[in-house]
Amino acid sequence: MSTILPAELGFGGFRVTGTEQTWEGKGGRRVLEATVETVREGSLCPWCGEECRRVRAYRTLRVRDIPTRLSDTVLVRRRRFECDGCGRTHIETHPAIEGKFTAQYARQLTEAVNTSRNIGAVALAAGVSWSTIGALVNKKGEREITRRRALPCRVLLVDETAVGKGHQYMTVLYDGEEGHALAMLPGRTKTVSDQVLQKPRR
Repeated sequence: MSTILPAELGFGGFRVTGTEQTWEGKGGRRVLEATVETVREGSLCPWCGEECRRVRAYRTLRVRDIPTRLSDTVLVRRRRFECDGCGRTHIETHPAIEGKFTAQYARQLTEAVNTSRNIGAVALAAGVSWSTIGALVNKKGEREITRRRALPCRVLLVDETAVGKGHQYMTVLYDGEEGHALAMLPGRTKTVSDQVLQKPRR
């Protein structure tokens, strides 16, 4: 089987190479696990920019998608390329994948944090750890800070939250106008906030 996975499922540009029905947990619900691979023939070398076609190996990455009746787990078959230009190897990437999540599921989770201001509740609902959601929020915050460097944040909200059964604190910075979580930093002192608030040196 080799069919193109519809773009509305968040995996445009991939083809399905196989599916398998599995059970989630002991006596849990039945889910469909799909194996996919990109339809691109090659990959640009991140080191020298050459188009790579020589495949050295294959790696499979288990990615969590938005829970649907179709599938909430996707197995992404990724290729490791060897560059004919510089001789280095790299594993192909795709904008539809963000870490161990699909990009659309990562966006949904970070938007849930921005709405609820409760990372623990989002992590519990998704069945992942607090640190996993925190990493998604930090990554999105880094992109947002880069995008807004030339547009100063006029309303900055600073909050703190306890993790690790209340024994560790994190400082959370939000954009008060757009509602985005900009950063999550360990600790709750002024020095912690200054890591983000200081202007980059030129």
